[in-house]
Amino acid sequence: MTPTPDLASFIKAYDVRGLVGTQLTDEVVEALGAGFADELGAAGAELAVGHDMRDSSPGFAAAFARGAQARGASVIVLGLCSTDQTYFASGHLNVPAAMFTASHNPATYNGIKFCRAGAQGISLDTGLGGIRDRAQAYLDAGSIPVVDAPGTLAHRDVLAPYAAYEIIKKIKLRIALPLHLHSHCTAGLAQMTYMMAIEAGVDIVDTAISPFSQGTSQPATEQLVAGLMGTPHDTGLDLAKLAKIAEYFYRVRPNYQEFESPVNNQIKPDVLVSQIHGGMLSNLVAQLRQQKSEDKLDAVLAEMPSVRKDLGYPPLVTPTSQMVGAQAALNVMTGKRYSVVAMETRNYVMGLYGEAPGEIGAEIKEKVLGKKEPITCRPADLLKPGLEKARADAGAMAKSEEDVLTYALFPDIAKDYFLHRDSAAVGQPASATSH
Repeated sequence: MTPTPDLASFIKAYDVRGLVGTQLTDEVVEALGAGFADELGAAGAELAVGHDMRDSSPGFAAAFARGAQARGASVIVLGLCSTDQTYFASGHLNVPAAMFTASHNPATYNGIKFCRAGAQGISLDTGLGGIRDRAQAYLDAGSIPVVDAPGTLAHRDVLAPYAAYEIIKKIKLRIALPLHLHSHCTAGLAQMTYMMAIEAGVDIVDTAISPFSQGTSQPATEQLVAGLMGTPHDTGLDLAKLAKIAEYFYRVRPNYQEFESPVNNQIKPDVLVSQIHGGMLSNLVAQLRQQKSEDKLDAVLAEMPSVRKDLGYPPLVTPTSQMVGAQAALNVMTGKRYSVVAMETRNYVMGLYGEAPGEIGAEIKEKVLGKKEPITCRPADLLKPGLEKARADAGAMAKSEEDVLTYALFPDIAKDYFLHRDSAAVGQPASATSH
């Protein structure tokens, strides 16, 4: 039997700092979440949780949220953010908050900083001691009692304008590399976020020429160019030349009428709750349209948070965002959740995309995997070495190491590219290939 850890050995005067896997485990962190909710009287109220970029932080934030929810607190997940942002959220939302970070300590450590509503600090004498003792009692008892009305979970990690300014300002102070920002206009915030990011020192922002901008796309290129003219951030781009480009693509766009959808051109502030980014939303609409089921969009959007929770809160970025959307669509269209499971979902639960940030319940694993068990090793350890085989298969088509890597990753596309490149070099038309 594993001995119960002594929390007093790594809970300091103002925060928690411990070794991951020995002192800090999911069980310990879950107990601390429950103790935090109890000590601050958060049952029936809200608290916020943020985390840094350490590998252990997302999982610990999820475990902390489970403990707090069990004791009746509704948890606002801030996602990846700085300690200052967590304190800002505590003050702005007037809720207690916890931040998973170990500051300057090595990667083998992690920690937690706590504050009361209004970003008021907590020390051993003002609440941290009570949190520690309550958590220790839960660990000694071997379980956390779940209240009659457990709390809910909400995610608010969309990049808003002032949050972008704070994040970028701090990154630029620490890292002397160009910083590139990508956002969508779905929630109606991207233009403001870009301007604040530019003021904070961002180096690159992604835009789209106006015929293909706004909605689930990026802000218009012309819009940013005009807004920055005559400022220290002037792009130097010629609006007259951009207008000619726009004029051409306004004529091209009607050729793709079949892909148009009102959803792709709306401002949808509800994505601040659902966290569905622009590219994900437009792809989802296209998939539903192919199945003549676009009328089921609202039901699929409502199902997505449940699927994300089932899958241990995968990040809503490609490819896991598409996986969540596709599985939600299958659940809605079949009328029975997980009666049909996409191969990508199965591979994810199997562990082939790495370990999930949060917990995947036994019931979901059984529905998705049947009698199979998830892998316990690195997914890459299951792959056979492929570089030399790619080098041999590419043969004379590969002119450089970069070509070999391109072939290894995308063999069919690479063959077409090499064929066209070599044909262009000798002035001969390339013959088409089919797949």
